[in-house]
Amino acid sequence: QRPRAPPRRRPPPPRQPPPLPPQVVKAQRLVGRISSLSRLRKAALNPDTGTASKHVFHAFYTSGSCEDRLDRELRFPYPLVDLDDSKHGDRRWDAHVRYFKTDISPNKPSSDDALKLAKKLGADGAATDQNQCPTFVSIKRGASLRARDVVTHFFRRRSSNAFETWATSQLKVDVTFRNSVKADVVLYWHDPHDDGYGKVIAKLRPGAEF
Repeated sequence: QRPRAPPRRRPPPPRQPPPLPPQVVKAQRLVGRISSLSRLRKAALNPDTGTASKHVFHAFYTSGSCEDRLDRELRFPYPLVDLDDSKHGDRRWDAHVRYFKTDISPNKPSSDDALKLAKKLGADGAATDQNQCPTFVSIKRGASLRARDVVTHFFRRRSSNAFETWATSQLKVDVTFRNSVKADVVLYWHDPHDDGYGKVIAKLRPGAEF
């Protein structure tokens, strides 16, 4: 009589990813879900001008591993959000930026409208190429929803720092200061998050620029 084979051990359950920090979870709850072009127009555009009323960052993704990359690796939109709900909380992000995301997975009730929106903004590559998923669209304040007026981007190296670096670069504004008086002018940089005192960044002679 053959000896009985030892019972097969059940494979261990798949390891669950660690939970996201609570501040990241809170930030991700602030992202608006958009399923169509008409909904984006209503949420993001000034009805009088037809242009973006604030800067918009819009993520296009598919469910599954791509959504995990969006939420866990890039941690969109953290940390560029206002998390202090108190009366005296800093609202510098809410005043200037809005965040949206659209699931363009196939075979969903709104997939046709969602994909049309992605195509209009030049982000439909996220639906067919995992290397481009998720794809982000940056729409500057005052811009229209035409593809030529927006910037699309996807990350080869995905991290929260990578998203923050790219997003802040999109928000930068070039400013030139020119001294048009007949006396020297001192420029100060004041950051309310520091000690409240301004820092000298330049001294301009008459006619000089910075």
